[in-house]
Amino acid sequence: MVFSLLTISPFGYYNGVNHVIFYSIFDKTIEMPMKYPTLIVIILTFLFTLWPNSACMEPEEKKPIEPDTTNHEFEWRVDTIGSYGYLYDVAIINENNIWVVGEFYTPDPDSSYNGTGWKRQNAAQWTNGKWIYHNILGGVPLKTIWVFNEADIWVSSGLPIHFDGNEWKLYHIQKMGVDASAEFSIWGSSSKNMYFGGGRGDLVHYDGDTFKKVEMPTDEPIKDIWGLVDSKGRETVYCVVTIQWHDGDRKIFELDGRNSPEEALNYPGDAGLRSIWFDDNSPVYVGGAGLYSQDGENEPWIEMPLKNNWVYSVRGNHKYDIFVVGYQLLYHYNGVDWHEFTNVPDDLNMKEKFKKVALKNNTVAIVERWGRVLIGVRHE
Repeated sequence: MVFSLLTISPFGYYNGVNHVIFYSIFDKTIEMPMKYPTLIVIILTFLFTLWPNSACMEPEEKKPIEPDTTNHEFEWRVDTIGSYGYLYDVAIINENNIWVVGEFYTPDPDSSYNGTGWKRQNAAQWTNGKWIYHNILGGVPLKTIWVFNEADIWVSSGLPIHFDGNEWKLYHIQKMGVDASAEFSIWGSSSKNMYFGGGRGDLVHYDGDTFKKVEMPTDEPIKDIWGLVDSKGRETVYCVVTIQWHDGDRKIFELDGRNSPEEALNYPGDAGLRSIWFDDNSPVYVGGAGLYSQDGENEPWIEMPLKNNWVYSVRGNHKYDIFVVGYQLLYHYNGVDWHEFTNVPDDLNMKEKFKKVALKNNTVAIVERWGRVLIGVRHE
């Protein structure tokens, strides 16, 4: 059979002799013997008619995704821990299992504890609708807490202490030259990957077997540590350093537990730093002398529209559900605006210093220095 017409499509053409040449949809040229010329010409012609339609088709317009939001509707209550004392940190396992740590005292009517009529406690657990007091390793003051579950808890007295569900174990890392009297910060992705930061730039990493001191390029206190591990197993961990009310380093460092930490995120150092928080798709938030956010490493830092008081702690569930607390300061961000709470019991946020905040799902817990816990439950 003889063809006088050259049939062409973006997928191939008939060469007018005895082969059809296919290409384009393959990365190589394929020659097909011309055994069935009429059928092949029909196929090429059909494909050719599809080409302009597909080439000119407008890409489907995606509708913008409206931001998720949460609400500011929380029901609050205030619980007093002990008869007097201090609280320093709080952690939530779930809405029925909340821990606070510090240094506080409960009555000891028969003076059986130490003859004073008072028993020193350093932790309290909200469980089964009531607070249970704990005297961990003699009641030494506890400055911070990090929880994974009810059988995997870390606290620090300046030295790390771990609970495995059966007993509390103290680790004597002061032998590494760490200032055990300093306030420590804790973050970990698991008990086989823990960071402990303290005074004088002390930083220790624990891999589940060994504690290793990591040399920091600063001798300022490490006030807070926060990190995440993404879906590909990549870890990002930052810490903030500051001496409050004094000149010195005001910096953010990136940690990896092995190499020397490096300054990160181009923080200008204009304001002191006390806390840091972020998740895998949120800006990085830092609090101290104000609250600032950065939406990408090369982006500028932006000050948030909060009252000009000192920020002590910022934590969130995600980028549309964030709490910020500090000196006479209590705010929530819901994805649209920052809401200052002025209706909590006893007007606590109007006169007290909120030290730390923890947030999990619809429960928020905040400790203030004089031994009280503010707990909020969100109405969905």
